[in-house]
Amino acid sequence: MDEQPKTVEAALKRTPHLSYFRRYDEYYLFHDRIGYILKMSRDLIGFIEFFNSPRQSVSVHGAYDEIFGHDTVKQFVGVLKAHQILQEDVADAPDERWRMRPTQAAWIVSIDEEDGGRTHYFTDDEGTTHDERLSPAQCAFWRAMDGDQTLREIVDGLRATDASFPDDREVLGWCDRWAHSERQLLKFSSQPLSYFAEAPDARPPYLASTMPYARIDPAKALASDVDPRLPRTTTELMEQYHVDSVSDAWRQFDIEETTLSHLFREPHPALGGKTYAARLAERLFAEGHLNDRTRSIWEIGGGTGAFALGMLRAIRDDYPQIFAGLSYTILELSPELQRSQRELTAEFADRVRLVSGHAESFDFPAKDADLVISNEMIGDLTGVHVTRGEMGIFAVRNEEFEPPADELPDDDGAGSGANGGNGSSDSAPEASDEEVVDLGPAPPELQELHDLDLDLHDAPPHFWLNLGAYRLVARIYSLLRPGGSAVITEFGEIDQYPIVSTQLDHPELSIHFGLLSSVAQNVGFRTAFRPILQWLFSQTDLMALATTRTYFKTLTHALALRGIELRKIAYTLESFVELLGDKLDMRRIHVVDFRPLATRTMGLVPSDFKALLLRRPGESAEAAKRLELF
Repeated sequence: MDEQPKTVEAALKRTPHLSYFRRYDEYYLFHDRIGYILKMSRDLIGFIEFFNSPRQSVSVHGAYDEIFGHDTVKQFVGVLKAHQILQEDVADAPDERWRMRPTQAAWIVSIDEEDGGRTHYFTDDEGTTHDERLSPAQCAFWRAMDGDQTLREIVDGLRATDASFPDDREVLGWCDRWAHSERQLLKFSSQPLSYFAEAPDARPPYLASTMPYARIDPAKALASDVDPRLPRTTTELMEQYHVDSVSDAWRQFDIEETTLSHLFREPHPALGGKTYAARLAERLFAEGHLNDRTRSIWEIGGGTGAFALGMLRAIRDDYPQIFAGLSYTILELSPELQRSQRELTAEFADRVRLVSGHAESFDFPAKDADLVISNEMIGDLTGVHVTRGEMGIFAVRNEEFEPPADELPDDDGAGSGANGGNGSSDSAPEASDEEVVDLGPAPPELQELHDLDLDLHDAPPHFWLNLGAYRLVARIYSLLRPGGSAVITEFGEIDQYPIVSTQLDHPELSIHFGLLSSVAQNVGFRTAFRPILQWLFSQTDLMALATTRTYFKTLTHALALRGIELRKIAYTLESFVELLGDKLDMRRIHVVDFRPLATRTMGLVPSDFKALLLRRPGESAEAAKRLELF
């Protein structure tokens, strides 16, 4: 019997079409021909780069079995092959894209011109926005992409009606440019998009994601001994940022760290025709926190000054009996923001006082305020990264603390859950903390956290705590007169441990409002928790313009070329159409995304924002009757 010839296993080689990105200790890979985005640890970059030269299976397992384990290595290889990151090293291998469906990527700006042509706009890694006018053939190709036809079907169909349609090589060149991480205009799907209409949960998240983080050289990243993680305590990092890095107040809040109050700083139908500040004043007055005895208001962290301006105008117009004897003090750390505050509140210069200092260490005068407002700033205060073991909790749930693997960043850095989160499972087995995580030397603030006696029984293996916010609450208590109130707003949840937010140029922490409320009660406050959306907004189903940071910048550029000024405000569908006027038909812009205001407004998710109301005991019986839920 003839012996059958042995099958020769093809070696695997890494595709050359990869880019790597990093945000602190998180690493991402972008497939520049397909549009895939994969999140990974740094050691996996080394694994992928091992395939720079063709590798047989035996050499792969010989090099990595001791590091990852034999079965894990097989899994890694299978996943990387499925995503076309590893390919068989064979001559004339077919380009898999011909069998895939080209689709328009999310968050792009493409405008139909009046002459029938089309222009793409994109913003590169350096923040420069570019215009790319399409040829007639490219326009035809782009318009034929329906998400269901394969690349082969689209090209053959166009060629059947136009014999001069460019050859396959030129078409692939277009796809190479458009899908590359520098542009992120095009992505390829292995399934028709109509399939996901029936199974939306199965839609790959990369089809709706973009890569906003810093590009890195993989060789340098692997060779570096520098720890890319955030420091375990953020005090020095955040203080330096706000003192030295904020150079343009309005750009800061238009681009880098947009707040909800910034988006709604002008009268808006969702707020009953009021500004955010005026609506907050109305609610505070209705609940007795702003009242006829209010003579001194302190705002801690004043942003551009737009909130203070809105608050002062609202009190002047709606509550003149309070305004007559009112003083308004703004505590600010950033010199540039303080400059903007002085300029913006100039009409109230006789009653506005600006003071410089850090909210966690400023020497507040005792019993000087009737109302303290901390509006969307405590996420910038000190955060401390700890483990359960360090906090004296040794039974931990055996769970993954990292976000789900299918959560990928969009251009605000957010995953599919906007601000992310960490869940828990009561049925999970217990293990010792030392078996789960080692963050290195304990932070010096550990004893201060222990002294707060926080209930952390449901904490994950390692987690952040809002130490700066806890410090501020105690200082606010001393600043308030008996019977005085404070309102603290920020993004977070009542029972979710803080996560590092999605700001591109500095970290911010979400707030665990349950722990913050507990600290406030221990200080002596009465507390009440309010979801901002239900508390302030009268209409939450209005359709609002949804953007990412880069999309907003790109759209701003494209509209400016047509004499239209796009501002960072919460545009409704009606106000956006009014903005365009007769200069541009909105139907010519691909794509303008309007979503229910509650789910996304510009780059924010309004339902993520909450308020904690604090009352220092000592108010009169008459005032106490007006309080709600205290």
